Amino acid sequence: MRSQFSSLNRCAAALFVVSAVLFVTSDVAKAKLIDSFETGQSLAASSGTPVDSSTVDTAGTDIIGGERDTVVEWLAGDNVTFNVNSGTARLNFSLDTDTNGTFLITWDGDDSDASSDDYTGLGGVDLTDGGASDRMRLDVLFDDLPVDLLVRVWTDADNASEVVYSLGGTITSSTFFDELFTSFTQVSGTSGPADFSNVGMIQLGFASVPTATDLTINSIHTVPEPGSFALIGLGLAGVATFRRRRR
Repeated sequence: MRSQFSSLNRCAAALFVVSAVLFVTSDVAKAKLIDSFETGQSLAASSGTPVDSSTVDTAGTDIIGGERDTVVEWLAGDNVTFNVNSGTARLNFSLDTDTNGTFLITWDGDDSDASSDDYTGLGGVDLTDGGASDRMRLDVLFDDLPVDLLVRVWTDADNASEVVYSLGGTITSSTFFDELFTSFTQVSGTSGPADFSNVGMIQLGFASVPTATDLTINSIHTVPEPGSFALIGLGLAGVATFRRRRR
């Protein structure tokens, strides 16, 4: 009789562990992809064409809001090149020697307009995934020189927050740069900070003008807080322990 109850208890425990793993995994899967750079886009600027802009739309889920608006600006020197390679799913930005230039990407919903901002265009997307995610990640594949990237998050035209990602250069393989939502500071000139559970627009650009920089970005997305991953690990360890004991 005792062995029967013991078996029942082990089964109940296993079901609980599996349920917990499924529950936590579902939360982890909710991490918001802002852009995986699978939809191609090419721009170039120079002294003859100091500003270039374009909009790309996607029917898939690789771009938040379904559209990426990009503006590239030449400031000095030779050529500024911005390219999203759909084959390798990478954003490539390149400045010739002694060249200054910038890019600004805006995700503000499907408005087919790269020249103006729709501060509520994303419709109040929840970047926190109900509290499961607590940070934003840049996956950088290559960066030859130190550069500061700026991410701005807008709830509306009056409420926005920003953070600077400092890249030290000499990056030659996938490197994660994470910033907690709590590290974002209120954008100067706005009346309040952004509400990360109610986001209308997101922007990525430079915090200062770079010179002769070559940069490759793999993706930008939110990340679940580490506690979620720890729970998954505990759950999987519990399942493994139960299986060993059954054997």
